[in-house]
Amino acid sequence: MPSPLSRSVLAAGEMENRFRDASDLVERFLMEGSGRSSGSAAAASLHLAARTLADLRAGQHLIGNGFVIQMASVVRPAVESINLIELFAKDPTAADRWATGENREEFRPVKVRKRLGQEKDPVYSRLCEMSHPRFAGFQLTAYQQVAKDEEEDAVPVLRTYIGGVPLEFPGVLSATMLPGDVLCLFSVQLEHVPVKPEVAWTWATVVRQVHETLRPGYEAVLHVLGEHAEDTDLAQGMLESLDRAMGHVRDLEAIVAENRQRQERQAPT
Repeated sequence: MPSPLSRSVLAAGEMENRFRDASDLVERFLMEGSGRSSGSAAAASLHLAARTLADLRAGQHLIGNGFVIQMASVVRPAVESINLIELFAKDPTAADRWATGENREEFRPVKVRKRLGQEKDPVYSRLCEMSHPRFAGFQLTAYQQVAKDEEEDAVPVLRTYIGGVPLEFPGVLSATMLPGDVLCLFSVQLEHVPVKPEVAWTWATVVRQVHETLRPGYEAVLHVLGEHAEDTDLAQGMLESLDRAMGHVRDLEAIVAENRQRQERQAPT
C-alpha cells in the first residue's frame, strides 16, 4: 500500500492544479484573440506572450517536483518578457530595435525597468537570488547530515541534493507560489498583447478570473507553512498582495464594462 502523501505535497499539488486552471484562462484569451497583426511591436508581443506562458507552465512543473533553482531559472526570463511587452506598448519603435538584435545593452532588464519607471522588483530579485549561483541557492538545496567516523564519533557532513528538493522544506514549498505570482502580473499585461477587439474587451475579466482561480492554491500553501514564521510571512505577503490586486481588478472590470457599453451606445446603427 503506497504511503500517504504529506501535507506539503498535497498543498503543492493544489497550487499546481490551480495554476494549471489559471494558465488555461490566459491561453484561451490568446488563442481566441489571435488574428492578423502587423509591425514589430505586435509580433514581438505575441511571441513574448507565448513564451511567457510556456516558461511559467514549465516553472510550475519544475517546482512541483522540487526543482526550486531550475524553476527560478525558467521563470526569471518570464518577468523580463512581461516588461518588454509593456515597453513595446509604450514605445513601438523599441521593438524595431529589439528585433535587429544589435543593441542588446538597451534591453537589459535593469534598463527596461528604469524606462518603465519601476522600483526594485522583489519577486524578480528573489528569482535572481535563487537562480544565479549564489548563497541563496545553496541554502535551499544543501543540508547537514551526521555521520560516524571509524571511531564512532559523530561528524557533521554537508550534503547537497541532486534532483528535486523535498517540498517539506518551507523555502521550497513557499516557492511553489512564485509562478502563480508572475502569472498574475502577466495577466495584467495582456492588455498590451494585440488580440481581436471582441476578445480585448474580456481582458479585465480574465485578470480577475486568474487571480480568483489562484487564491485557493495560495491558501493551501500558507496553511501548511503556518508553523514556519519566516516563510509564512513571505507567503502571507504574497496572498495579501493578491487580495489587493483583486480589489483593483474588480474596479477595473467595472470600468471596462462601462466603457464598452458607452461605445456600443455611440456606435452607428
